[in-house]
Amino acid sequence: MKDGTWKTYDKQGKVRQTEIYKEDLKEGKWVNNTKDASSGVHLIETEFYRNDKPTGTWKKETEEGRLLWEKEYKNPENYIHREYHTNGKLSTEEFYKDNRLDGTAKYYNSSSILISERKYSEGYLTAEVSYYENGNKKEVVSSKEGYKHGLYQEFSENGQLEVEGQFAMGYKSGEWKYYDEDMLEETFTYTDGHKNGISKTYNEAGNVESEGNYSNDEKTGIWKHYKLNGKLLREIEYKNDEVVSEKKYN
Repeated sequence: MKDGTWKTYDKQGKVRQTEIYKEDLKEGKWVNNTKDASSGVHLIETEFYRNDKPTGTWKKETEEGRLLWEKEYKNPENYIHREYHTNGKLSTEEFYKDNRLDGTAKYYNSSSILISERKYSEGYLTAEVSYYENGNKKEVVSSKEGYKHGLYQEFSENGQLEVEGQFAMGYKSGEWKYYDEDMLEETFTYTDGHKNGISKTYNEAGNVESEGNYSNDEKTGIWKHYKLNGKLLREIEYKNDEVVSEKKYN
């Protein structure tokens, strides 16, 4: 049975690991000295235990004291995990409940600008929002059980909506809308990730420019094309994405 302080040494006689046991259970402060294989930087990991369970604030840092990451334990199963950029700025903040990601995690660039927020529930990602450096939303993604599920949006850097639609367990579903400078440009209808059903394009006046149907990503049936004034310009019949006939109007 292990009891008391145990130390491990490297070939040069320096202490590599310090461990403390109480009746074979981890206890107190543990220290692990390592060397990064790629950079050669000496690293120090510090852990704390009470009755064989993690407690307190765990850290991994360089010999000079630059913090790489830390874990702040509320209890053995619930803690906050933080990571840091080389300039010392916070890069990651994640919350764990029952040792699973839970709540809102935040991610920052080296200038402390928020670039992403992710919401978790019992270890599953439920939503993610990414941001441009100016603070505007870049992308909104809803998720379920590891799949994209629910609302999806894309935005331009100046905050204008560019894409909006729904996912169903990883596949595009229902009507998807595409915009150009806040003007509706085209719409598609999806089932199981494939274009099926009505599709429309719009002109600069906001009127329908063309409309028709898809069947498993292929144009089918009569597609209608309109003039700017809304009058019918021509009709094109498709079969298996190939033109069958065309009719023009004055």
